[in-house]
Amino acid sequence: MSQSFPEAFVTGYEKLIPEMSNHEKDRHVLAAAVCGQIETIITFNLKDFKPANLNRWGIAAVHPQEYLLALHTIKPKVVLMKISDIARKKGEPFQDTILTFGQSLPQFSRRLIEDFG
Repeated sequence: MSQSFPEAFVTGYEKLIPEMSNHEKDRHVLAAAVCGQIETIITFNLKDFKPANLNRWGIAAVHPQEYLLALHTIKPKVVLMKISDIARKKGEPFQDTILTFGQSLPQFSRRLIEDFG
């Protein structure tokens, strides 16, 4: 994450952890989002980020597939460029990267495959 998206790195959030009311093991994530003035937490673990715990901070939690599908709809070329960058850094073909995404993000992977259909 820090290599692909260094702009997502937040520091100085530790003092906020006690104020968080979401699941204890993920309070550091919400604290970092609050500290970084982040509007959306992208997570597979939605059960630990319930709206009742996030609304106070003006933050939403979204599943990665939902987020990526929306992003692809808005800026498909940027999404494809980022995935190409990931494939290049991994030293694998673009198609293999799409298939890897398909393991956890099947709808998103299908959308990318359709782009090349």
